[in-house]
Amino acid sequence: MRSRTLVALAVLALLVAACGRSQPDPTSTPVPTATTTPTVAPAAATPTLAPLPTGTQPAFVSPISPIPYAHRGIPLDSGRSASALTWYNLAEEAAHAWYPEAQFLGIAPSFIMERNLPFLPSQAGWFYRFGRAEDALEFYIQVANGTISGSTEAEAIGEREQPVPVDLAAVALDSDDVRALYLATPEGEGTPDSELDYTLAYDTNLGGPVWWVWNVALSDEAPVLAVDAATGDTVPME
Repeated sequence: MRSRTLVALAVLALLVAACGRSQPDPTSTPVPTATTTPTVAPAAATPTLAPLPTGTQPAFVSPISPIPYAHRGIPLDSGRSASALTWYNLAEEAAHAWYPEAQFLGIAPSFIMERNLPFLPSQAGWFYRFGRAEDALEFYIQVANGTISGSTEAEAIGEREQPVPVDLAAVALDSDDVRALYLATPEGEGTPDSELDYTLAYDTNLGGPVWWVWNVALSDEAPVLAVDAATGDTVPME
């Protein structure tokens, strides 16, 4: 069962492709030669910085994201005027423009994507995940309220198995279906949509697609429910 959690968390380890940085040409700027001995002014006294009072230390900021981990993030119901798979065709068209043989790998949770993107999305929307069979390069397309609002290439960090594409024909449940299943549980009853997020991915143990539900008010480290996307049966989690 451990692999199910790993599949759900796989998108945590993203390396967003960055533009190359140009290096300055050391021969482009001549180095001035001193003709006289310069007068060196006495060094100013270095001020001693007082330590910050307890409780006011700055929040740690991820080196690949401008968002502190303490940040609650954008409301997860924003940009979601329809369920996740409603706008799949729109995302697929953009993915095939990126790479004609792009494979659908599922839905990535917006709250995790928000932390990994180099820009701050204005809405949660839905992140559609596509990949290529020959390498680890992936393409993420955000659709918010029926409009593509952004896209980015990313590559998983470290060793991993090649993800298995999701066969959409085998997916009988959409995000609103698994939402209803979670809200019907004692733990999920009354949870606002602004706190709920979703992952859709192929699960190798089950041999098919699985929906994971996240309640970020309870935990942003592990999903709270796993559902077989073909049958609607609850999948045990360890």
